[in-house]
Amino acid sequence: MGVAHPFFQGENTSDTVRTSLDLFQNPKNHPDAVGTILTYSGSRTGYTPASLSQAETASKFMDYISDVSRFPGFLLEHSSRERFELNEVNINLIANRIKEAYEGYLKIDINQVISSIQGLVNAVMSESQQNAYKSLFDQSPVVNVDGTLVIFINYVTLNMTKTQSGKTTVKTQTYEMQFARFSLNRGFIIANAQKLADALGDGGLDNWLNQGTSPQKKGVKTCFSNN
Repeated sequence: MGVAHPFFQGENTSDTVRTSLDLFQNPKNHPDAVGTILTYSGSRTGYTPASLSQAETASKFMDYISDVSRFPGFLLEHSSRERFELNEVNINLIANRIKEAYEGYLKIDINQVISSIQGLVNAVMSESQQNAYKSLFDQSPVVNVDGTLVIFINYVTLNMTKTQSGKTTVKTQTYEMQFARFSLNRGFIIANAQKLADALGDGGLDNWLNQGTSPQKKGVKTCFSNN
């Protein structure tokens, strides 16, 4: 099972009226250029959570992040992986790890992160009747930090074993957390603007968000919901 909720934080300086060449050639438009690149990777690999089931979202995610990671216009700055096992639900531990990964780049409310993860866990659990299953949570943001565009690929996979005792509870959990941070290589984008425009066309952050966000169940909020 998989649930995705990407987001953008910071100022989108992109012109609303521009050509596809301007999108890549003019640094002002690079926030939307990043969105266009990510949308293209999603379409090429079939990772379009807005139109997929949770099972399909999870199955296509690794192809998507591999495609994004290979794009020469994204420079890898940091990558880490962590794995641990628990015998009880510990949402706070995951939330703190996520908060640490965003430190210095994003401003987030830790209580909202905790609420978000709990909601996502509940959403996945409600979808499955299995006693043991794997779920994936993708909340990978793009951030404009004082003119530097930063792309995160952050996700958590959770292997759960459930036990029935009047209500569904979690018996064992194994977490795998992967964090990667890229910056936009503006020189590459500008030097290859015509090729990128011809291959990718025009798009933007809105297209990426619309394509990459899983349908949200009533009452389930993400840590970046406004209400």
